[in-house]
Amino acid sequence: MYHTIPCIHIHDGSSEEILHEVIEEVPYAIFVNGRHMSTAMISPVALEDFVTGLLFTDQVMAIQAFRRHPLS
Repeated sequence: MYHTIPCIHIHDGSSEEILHEVIEEVPYAIFVNGRHMSTAMISPVALEDFVTGLLFTDQVMAIQAFRRHPLS
C-alpha cells in the first residue's frame, strides 16, 4: 500500500537525501448492473465507503438502501 521513494529534503538552504513513504493509488473501476459507471484513481483503503458515497452522491441508490440500523 505504501512505497518508499528517495527524495531530497531541502530545509534552511541545506539538502539531504532521505527516504519518504507515499501511499499507492490504483485505478478502481465501478460497474452497476454490468455497465461501467466510473473509474477513479484511489488509495486501496476504505473501498466500500468510497463506492457507497459515490453511488449515493450520483443518486444510483437511496439512503435507505445502505442504512445498517433503523433510526431511533
